[in-house]
Amino acid sequence: MPLVLDGELVVATEGRLGFGQLQQRARHRGAGAWQAARTAPAHLIVFDVLDTADGPLLDEPYQARRARLEALFAGAVPTAPFVLCPATTDRAMAEDWLDPAWGAAGIDCVVVKGLSQRYQPGRRGWLMVRARASAEAVVASVTGRVTAPATLLLGRCDQTGRLRFIA
Repeated sequence: MPLVLDGELVVATEGRLGFGQLQQRARHRGAGAWQAARTAPAHLIVFDVLDTADGPLLDEPYQARRARLEALFAGAVPTAPFVLCPATTDRAMAEDWLDPAWGAAGIDCVVVKGLSQRYQPGRRGWLMVRARASAEAVVASVTGRVTAPATLLLGRCDQTGRLRFIA
């Protein structure tokens, strides 16, 4: 069955989605690639369908494409390692998805698309809303120039008042 999907590859490590793990897998070739696939399997989180055996869907509104995508998953096509990305029109639910607990699992944003919007490649025509969390920290060290640091060594005080490395 001809099918073109839009999605994002992810690798789960210790209960967290990790882009770094995916990058590490991409460096392997041959037998090393097969071993990496077994030890750190990738999944494709699918969020749009662009073409089927019936023809291209690029000019269809997102609402119609999403219904087609959900029907594909309901009919067991595709199956694991493909995962249907959740979607909602409920603002409160979308805001819940931005909770820091989801960030701990590696989910850092919600994508907003218009229901009547046709497909637009890249990041045109949709909005990415990122979860934000902040915390105070002490900058203990800088690599690179102070005016343009490459990395920062950050610390925070624990419950006993002792300064601890955090990032």
